[in-house]
Amino acid sequence: MKAVLLAAASAAVFFIQTPGGIVAALAVAVAVAATGCPQPRRVMALAAPGLALCAFGFAYALVTGPSLIEGAASGLVIAGRMAFLLVASAAVSLSTPSSDALAAFQRLLGPLRRFGMPVDAMATVLSLALAFIPRVFEEIAIVRSAHASRAAAFGAGLRALPAWGRVLTPVFVRLFRHADALALAMDARAFGLGERRTALGQRPLAAGERAILAAGVALCVAAALLL
Repeated sequence: MKAVLLAAASAAVFFIQTPGGIVAALAVAVAVAATGCPQPRRVMALAAPGLALCAFGFAYALVTGPSLIEGAASGLVIAGRMAFLLVASAAVSLSTPSSDALAAFQRLLGPLRRFGMPVDAMATVLSLALAFIPRVFEEIAIVRSAHASRAAAFGAGLRALPAWGRVLTPVFVRLFRHADALALAMDARAFGLGERRTALGQRPLAAGERAILAAGVALCVAAALLL
């Protein structure tokens, strides 16, 4: 349910063109994160560094817009889309164990086995990508705190962009180290030998869950068409 609804909402938010619609979608994402995630404060803490990118998108649209009002409206839409994706993906990632995400992706991609697609490998990559989302924000927060403890000046607005460049460089280095460690761990467990993964059992969706899933997808379609 989470995987399908996240995919539907992520696609729908790019069809929403009005600032009011973007604000409404972001409010829904924040409400869902606050009520459905066991660590709502951590969701907001992890999404906070990404707000710098949202601010940059808003500033860029404001400067390059044909007028101040149109630029502000366009910037609000761009920043709102980015913030929605950050909050929604962080909420799903933090509220879903990696094993459950892997099983969900395997189930969704199961029909592709008939065409010879490596479903298990694809599901593993998707689940790892989802699990790395909070890791990226955690690394940004760690490096940002290290710079702040050394009295590094960040400034405000566009003047802060060079300082954030100094933050992102060590973040990517640390992420590559995590990726190398993960690759070694997967290799040590003989990942990719071609054997199909087994599961103890899979619980089918209940009638109520199917209704919630259908209602959520319908709401995403309606928002994409009407907002």
